[in-house]
Amino acid sequence: MVLPNGPAADGCGVTLPSMEQLAKYREALIRGREIAARTFDDWLIKLSAGALAIALGFVRTTAAPRAPWALVVSWVLFTLGLALMLISFRTSSASFTKALKQAADQLDPERLWRETPGGRQVAATTALTYASGVCFVCGVFALGYFVIVNLENLR
Repeated sequence: MVLPNGPAADGCGVTLPSMEQLAKYREALIRGREIAARTFDDWLIKLSAGALAIALGFVRTTAAPRAPWALVVSWVLFTLGLALMLISFRTSSASFTKALKQAADQLDPERLWRETPGGRQVAATTALTYASGVCFVCGVFALGYFVIVNLENLR
């Protein structure tokens, strides 16, 4: 998130934003919160859930599969990715709520420049989203390995 006319990291001699700029910033945060609840997260959830469903479908279609551990690993990774994404929804909402509170704080407007908008939840949301993506990619590789090893059993 970028604050309107924000100061440099060292905070030297930059004027604070006007109330109008803060109001516009608040509106942008509200729009951002709405958008954050959709897009990449939605697609990652859809893909992980679909991949998990496909992986579960292999349970009955393979007779004495080789490398069953790869299938189990893919299940765990897809499920973990979904769980991490759900947790990131909560931290994302909390980060926008904190940023809105920071923007609305009339008592100490300089606080906007001393604190990261959204606080620690921004970093947590980013980490959870990346971890969920990594789980998805690794789950795809584990499922792909299982399929390749068992191609002759699937025919």
